Amino acid sequence: FYWVNTTIMPFLDENGKPYQYLAIRNEVTALKEAEEEIKRMVNRLMYIQEEERKRFSSEIHDGIGQSLFGLTIQLDRLIDD
Repeated sequence: FYWVNTTIMPFLDENGKPYQYLAIRNEVTALKEAEEEIKRMVNRLMYIQEEERKRFSSEIHDGIGQSLFGLTIQLDRLIDD
């Protein structure tokens, strides 16, 4: 199939009634395909960003969080001594 953009303009008689129409059609399949590709790319980017956010959160929780927990334990020991 293919996509077209159509503009229809009426020619009016002296009473304002249409007696003829002019139709202009432009084939826009490439434009529609490009729009769909952009949508796919935006969805992919959103997925990648979400995965990166999850990874970053996990690294912060597992990496920095664990380090802070270890430091807290050491600090508690120093305070107790």
